[in-house]
Amino acid sequence: MNLPRPLILSAIALAVFSCVPADGQKKSPIDGENRQTILGQLNDGSENPQSRYPLFPTVKKVIKGANGSAVDNLSAIIFLPATNTFLGIRNKDKYLHEMDANFKVIRDIPIRISGAESDLEGLAYLGEGSDGPEVAMVNEAAELFIGVIPRGVKSIDRKNFKKLIVSRGSYGNEGPEGLAYDQLTGTFYVGFEGAGDSESTRLVKFTRPALITDGMDVSHLVSEPFDIFQATHMGDLADLALDPLTGHILALSEVDRVLYELDDRGVLYGHHVLDKSEQHEGVIVRPDNGQLVLAAEPNVIHAYDRLSE
Repeated sequence: MNLPRPLILSAIALAVFSCVPADGQKKSPIDGENRQTILGQLNDGSENPQSRYPLFPTVKKVIKGANGSAVDNLSAIIFLPATNTFLGIRNKDKYLHEMDANFKVIRDIPIRISGAESDLEGLAYLGEGSDGPEVAMVNEAAELFIGVIPRGVKSIDRKNFKKLIVSRGSYGNEGPEGLAYDQLTGTFYVGFEGAGDSESTRLVKFTRPALITDGMDVSHLVSEPFDIFQATHMGDLADLALDPLTGHILALSEVDRVLYELDDRGVLYGHHVLDKSEQHEGVIVRPDNGQLVLAAEPNVIHAYDRLSE
């Protein structure tokens, strides 16, 4: 990834992640003031916009289920701040796997969902509820499911989630695979895998409705902020993540083996070339320390630290 000023940007990121107010309580990095500070540093009037990366690889781990079973088809990953754990999703086998901070699987959670709804690909953390984390899942039919995963639960049921219809159409294997959520603005971002062209490889967004009912059609709320294919010429779109400090979109291409970083206007800030031997499917940025985590099929986790030693 092109980054002519890594030391300056590392210092900026360190200052924000270590921000502690006078009362001694650590300030959350998901903060509008922090976001504007970082964006001001990245957009300093120079000809080329700057990225908050490169990435420094720290962990590569092959994971297994909590009972020692194989974990295949890991397609997305999110971070749960309240428990300092990660949650990964297996699309074909309909499982969630909770992992500790070192990516050891500590809980396998079957998802009771069937039929056309069951091809779940994308996962996003929305916030913490009284009973556990609220999450969203999206399938390749452009249906988004919102619900809470109760702490200690042994399985989750579709009937406890509310479905939003993001788009109506028949997408086959080119439907949504990427999902991200901006907690500051209440905005969902959905990425359509596509076939590497402007018509099928798309990024859309919509604001979360104040009142949600099961089966609600939100397609009239959906807009396309920019043409992500024209911005990147990516071969497909495998997942999305949102950098909580900048609001920048991280778009993962499994075909290209590349992670792209863009702002909300479609300006490309940089790209990171990934291991060509692996099929990367999921990406997330930890809001507390900026660590970037990638999930690759069938069962590999890569973690990157943003700051050098």
